[in-house]
Amino acid sequence: MDAARRSRRCAEASGRTASAIRFRPIRRWTIGWTSTPSPARRPVRGATAASASRARRGIRIWTSPCRSDSRLAVRATRSCARRPSTCSTGRTSARPRATSTRRTPSVRSRRRSARRPSARRGPESSCSSFSSRDAIMMMRRISVFLMFGLLLAGNASAQLASQTALVGTVTDQDGLVIPGAQVVAVNTGTRDTYETTTNGDGYYNIQFVRTGTYEITVALSGFQTSKVNGVEVANNQIARTNVVVRVGQLNESITVAGSAPIIDTDSARISETIGKRAVSDLPLNGRNVWNLASTTPGVLGGINGDIGLSFRGAGQREIQNSLSLDGINSSANLLAATSMRPITDAVEEIQIQTGSTSAEYGAYLGVHINVVTKSGTNTPHASLFEFFQDDALDQRGYFENPAVPKNPRRRNQFGFEMDGPVVLPKLYDGRNKTFITAAYEGIRANTLLTPIATVPTALMRQGNFSEITGTIRNPFTREPYPGNIIPASQLSPIARSLLAFYPTPNRPGIASNLQVPIPSTEDVDQFIARGDQNLGNKVRLSVRYNWHDSVNSNPISLAAVLPTQVINQPRVNENTLVSYTHTLSSNLLNDFRVGYHRVNFDTLNPFIVNGQSSAGSDLGIPGFNGDVRYNNPGIPTIDLTNAFSGLGGGGTNWYQFDTTFQMSNVAAYNRGSHNVRFGFDLRRLETGRRAANDPRGRFNFTGDMTGHPVADFMLGVPRTVIPPTDQIQGDVGGWRNGFFVNDVWQASRDLTFSLGLRYELNTPVQTYAGFASMLAEDFETIIPSSFPAVGFQFQEPNYKDIAPRLGATYRLKEKTVLRAGYGIYYNPNQMNSFTFLTNNPPIAAVSTFTSDPANPTLSFQSPFGVVGPAVPPDMISPTRHLPNARKDQWSFDVQRELWSGAALDVQYVGSNTSHLDRSFFNNTPQPGPGPVDPRRPSQRFRSRRIIQNDLIADYDAVSVILRKRMSHGLQADVHYTWSRTRDMATHSNGGGQTMNNYDIQADYGPANWDVPHRFVASYIYDVPFLKSSSQPVLKYVVAGWQVGGVTTVQSGTPINATIAADRANIGISGLQRPDLIGPVPELNCQPSPTSLDLINCFDPSAFAMPAQYTFGNAPRNVLRGPKAMITDLSMMKNVPVGGSVRVQIRAEIFNAFNTVNYGNPNAVFGSATFGRINATNTTYPNMRQIQLGAKLLF
Repeated sequence: MDAARRSRRCAEASGRTASAIRFRPIRRWTIGWTSTPSPARRPVRGATAASASRARRGIRIWTSPCRSDSRLAVRATRSCARRPSTCSTGRTSARPRATSTRRTPSVRSRRRSARRPSARRGPESSCSSFSSRDAIMMMRRISVFLMFGLLLAGNASAQLASQTALVGTVTDQDGLVIPGAQVVAVNTGTRDTYETTTNGDGYYNIQFVRTGTYEITVALSGFQTSKVNGVEVANNQIARTNVVVRVGQLNESITVAGSAPIIDTDSARISETIGKRAVSDLPLNGRNVWNLASTTPGVLGGINGDIGLSFRGAGQREIQNSLSLDGINSSANLLAATSMRPITDAVEEIQIQTGSTSAEYGAYLGVHINVVTKSGTNTPHASLFEFFQDDALDQRGYFENPAVPKNPRRRNQFGFEMDGPVVLPKLYDGRNKTFITAAYEGIRANTLLTPIATVPTALMRQGNFSEITGTIRNPFTREPYPGNIIPASQLSPIARSLLAFYPTPNRPGIASNLQVPIPSTEDVDQFIARGDQNLGNKVRLSVRYNWHDSVNSNPISLAAVLPTQVINQPRVNENTLVSYTHTLSSNLLNDFRVGYHRVNFDTLNPFIVNGQSSAGSDLGIPGFNGDVRYNNPGIPTIDLTNAFSGLGGGGTNWYQFDTTFQMSNVAAYNRGSHNVRFGFDLRRLETGRRAANDPRGRFNFTGDMTGHPVADFMLGVPRTVIPPTDQIQGDVGGWRNGFFVNDVWQASRDLTFSLGLRYELNTPVQTYAGFASMLAEDFETIIPSSFPAVGFQFQEPNYKDIAPRLGATYRLKEKTVLRAGYGIYYNPNQMNSFTFLTNNPPIAAVSTFTSDPANPTLSFQSPFGVVGPAVPPDMISPTRHLPNARKDQWSFDVQRELWSGAALDVQYVGSNTSHLDRSFFNNTPQPGPGPVDPRRPSQRFRSRRIIQNDLIADYDAVSVILRKRMSHGLQADVHYTWSRTRDMATHSNGGGQTMNNYDIQADYGPANWDVPHRFVASYIYDVPFLKSSSQPVLKYVVAGWQVGGVTTVQSGTPINATIAADRANIGISGLQRPDLIGPVPELNCQPSPTSLDLINCFDPSAFAMPAQYTFGNAPRNVLRGPKAMITDLSMMKNVPVGGSVRVQIRAEIFNAFNTVNYGNPNAVFGSATFGRINATNTTYPNMRQIQLGAKLLF
């Protein structure tokens, strides 16, 4: 269109005359078209502060009056007198005369085609009115403003396909964006090649790239070829590499050095990546890579229980986390804990995400931890390793008896790892396309543990309680026993028989008076294999299989204090992944994954291991012959409250399996400034279990009968009794499905939005075996009515779990990023909420018998009282309406690059969580006198445990994080976190219930894992001294060492003060609290005069027993335990042997400064052990230990 026609059209569109429009002389060629700079559009030449300098070079800006949105065009204007051959007021189609100092026509034509309106739109489209185009632009600007305001001011999952990507913007030396440039990224290790082209904004986005180091090449006619080397990409990281091109010829090139990004410029997620060197070189006791997650902000080590290892992340429970291996679930569905231990030498890195994740993540509320296995490269690698621990290298355990030899301990951990291309001489050369990784690891460990327990004294075993200060009363007459001595004729013969399972005390006093050796063994074999295949540059296949076989006896994490509590656990884990990634076109990629995880494990007691098939029946307790009747060897559980160690192991002789089938697909589509990812994650969960909480029966002795629990036991008068039951094989499961779409919108050169929506469609859990029952909504009717009822669903479906995810990243300056995020997350109940439904009537009825302290009716000789065993049953049942737990989370942080390779991050994360589960005993009577059972609301049942989702929790945390990449021989990650976690109880599977079942608000307080202050520093330092020494001894022996370490300092955890007795007389003991009658006592421990124990840690005068038939007023978790402080160090040196072969020698020192980290004091008010510490912290239990290691590296 010529200038005159353009003038007329613009005048008509704008309502002005043609004469009012002034055109300056212009060159015949157009640099380009773009929009006016705004918060939603990228600035272009002439629209920034650089305009003045460009004007001095003869470049002017004009505003087209025909565009009410003020579209700018950059015109190169020179005086016609100076360059008449290139000036015209007419057509603009003539090609300029190329010179060596000017941009070539091809560059200008590319910019013109990318920036001017499409020719297909016709004349009207270039001069449209405000009513259409400008309305859209105005709506976009308003949307951007509101969206960013929401992310900054609002109250403001399981891993799928990797979000690993290479992004960036290509500009010229003047800052102008370059569209149409070819971008090629090559993985230097595998030669994987990815190609794309910059869009109209000069932006490129390459999705689903393999982790590793990349060389990025940018080429465009008229410019020198630009290369950036050494761009490191970690898993699930969006690595931004902006490239500046210079005018020149294509055959000219310029190369610059890249690096791993130190700040996250394109994502709002709160995450940390533990790289390969940290995984390999940081001290790691047991070489369990999962434990490295607790070195990151917001993540605490959880419970290492019989199911496996778990974590607590961002204020969430330990059962609400996603633990995955290469994106495939590796935890049990019974509870979200893992018993897999990926081989350290086969791990590439670990990704930890605690907040503001995109819509691709779901199904879990807590931390997402993904361990990424190594993929082979063109350079073969191999290693042989051996790690050795022995008691000769250990410091004696703090509470070990110094009069006896140190506990023996030996641990060998050995194996190999190899990776590289598949090359078969003369048959197949797999370099650049076929890679394998294989590794094996074995563990042989034997340890002797000497825990401290509290058992009946020699006098107590005779009925003599003169050692205690309280009064022992006859439970039948309520009269005190003279001298607190029970006549021998009244002692129960069954109690005397049970005393044979109690070792006699070997320490002084009535508390912490037993320390016996109990062995612990660990036997592990595991293998991992992985293959990766490139089919050209378009298709990538990957297959990985991990097999983990272990047998543990008395695992250290579950260490028993009495021989009858020892457990044995044989276990097999299998985890498989198949992935298929396909580049369908330059702007469409797809990642498809199928995975399967299975774990089989048993939990066995020493009676079945040693072939003692009738120990329980031999006691002669009427009706307690379940070991013979149900082929379940062992003795009944004998509970003497938390003050004394009990007998038996209720949760043993359990047999279970757990499987997850996972299939996911993620497609990534690039269009303009948008990268849209959409897909699904489908999971079929199944858990089979043959288990019951106390299959051989249970007796609870609380002291309510006589005034002391051991006196109750010696007389054989329990407070409650549960008879034996058969363990019925259960098999339950369901689907957890997620569907999502997520748009990463580059709204401007400095502003990125992530707009996501996820829909959680979780099917109701059902029984696959057909043998399970529960209560209907009236809590009176047992359903289903007939058995087997295969396919019976335990809950109503939840169809409204919609989870929006919003994120914003604003690159304030080149080295400063502001990030904000908000999201809603859902987490269904774990399978353990349903597996015990096989223990309900009419399948396997169990009843709770409760004795009245004013008129005892239960005893060892008559465990069911006068009514006999035919009484109303107990019930365990979820509610039919079981809403999934929901978390609303928001975050904001500022990241600043301090210098090259170092950054400071100040971040805030907050959340509110609702619909958390608890055990609601809704058939519990109100406090009051008289027998418990007649006062229950329903006489159809005894104990009625309802799994109900009605608790809440909240979390706030501020972290200050310093990250430094390896440079000048130093790598460090240091953070301090202040946090506040509040809830009402732990989860129902972990004993979570409130003191008063009908007043949950009274238990709102610090969570069990609330740690207000936590400091963690991890660091690696290459000692530079003497490396160039001329002395061989100094150079090859003294020099060249590396030091690594992890230092942790944190506050103590909360402690709940409780009482043993059932003062409220509601049939539930162990959770009731005393009255707080003074200031909350501070931790102030005193040394014991007779042992290394600490005593009187809390002032008992601050508490008092509540009045009879009432609850105490002490808040939940009102006390706090000792702080923890520990430093682990590693030292290593690589010694060249010849060629590429090296020998690495290393020593790791755990608890290097031999710091005693005390456990929490006993908090059972009124017991002899109240305020006493006789054990170390369960998270940091050991004194200094040394591990020696050697590797042969190829």
